[in-house]
Amino acid sequence: MRIIQMGDLHLGKILEGHSLLSAQRDVLLHGVLDAIKKKKADVLLLCGDVFEDIYPDDVAMSVFNQFLRQIRPHFQNVLIIAGNHDNSAIFDFMSSFLADSGIYVFGHPHNVLSKVTLFDDKGPVNFYALPFLKMQYLTSFLHPLSSDGVSAVFLSMLSRTNFDERERNVLIAHQYVYSFEEARNKCIITEKQPDMIDISCVNAFDYVALGHIHEPILLKKNILYSGSPYPMHYTDQDVKCLSYVDLGRKGEFQQEFIPIDHQELRIRIYETTSDTFTSLPKDEENYVYVLFDCDVVPEPIAREVEARYPKFCRILGKNTGLRNNLFSKSIQERNVENFDSSSVALKIGKGLVDKESLYIKTMITKIKSNFNI
Repeated sequence: MRIIQMGDLHLGKILEGHSLLSAQRDVLLHGVLDAIKKKKADVLLLCGDVFEDIYPDDVAMSVFNQFLRQIRPHFQNVLIIAGNHDNSAIFDFMSSFLADSGIYVFGHPHNVLSKVTLFDDKGPVNFYALPFLKMQYLTSFLHPLSSDGVSAVFLSMLSRTNFDERERNVLIAHQYVYSFEEARNKCIITEKQPDMIDISCVNAFDYVALGHIHEPILLKKNILYSGSPYPMHYTDQDVKCLSYVDLGRKGEFQQEFIPIDHQELRIRIYETTSDTFTSLPKDEENYVYVLFDCDVVPEPIAREVEARYPKFCRILGKNTGLRNNLFSKSIQERNVENFDSSSVALKIGKGLVDKESLYIKTMITKIKSNFNI
């Protein structure tokens, strides 16, 4: 069975006061559709965060409707799960109308994993859906909430599910998945986080399609994030892609990334100083950040820099953490024809979670525990 995976559309995203919706629509109806046409596939997996807001406006809903209409002829079936930004109730409502048309939508998680079985010439393939598990779901399963968090809940749900390891099984999830031991050895994380699933919990599946992380990350050859189809933050990588999987007989698996041309939505970061800002390049097409060598930029200079770019976003100071590990990559124009799978993050932790944010989350967890919050 041939599968294309994507996710994290975040339709309706606002970037520094700019609505991205028009650009998102253009990328979906051109870049993504062109990428889909490059490979003949049977199933599309849309791994959560379709919308940016829990109550999407009618324009965002219309764009998603346009996208579904355009891609529907290219797939026998489409499976969609709710992410943490989505309204699970709306998704459950849609599911009752769309299943007969081959579009399966999953909103709220249940005590067991929701299952759809599809068939190809080699027999059945079971698709198990895990929409985003919010904290209230965790507390309903675990009393009190343990450090294993989502991992324990997932294993509990899997144990209640009619799961046959002899068959071909695919998991669609919108969650952080990681290897705790590997992440700890790399000093990325010091203790287990309740909102993450240890990768050992999903090893029984033939393919695990993940959403929630916006960069393409290959955790294992059959466990991966395809990432978002376009950048939405100045830290995003410029390479965006779909994941294509050919699931053969049990144990047969081939995977590749299909690059997406997202020229309608690009983010650029330009470096300058208070003395050289007048030589900044012109850029009328992209969403632009300007990185200065100081934290405080004189207001006249700031106004002049802002006036230079129609899609100006923000001035970044020297302490944004970009200079050493991000900036040199961000300003490079990467042509989609030069896409190489080596540019995809292949190691657990790289692009998955940064050490600082995990440290903060760990400290918050400890504080809450100490004060019984």
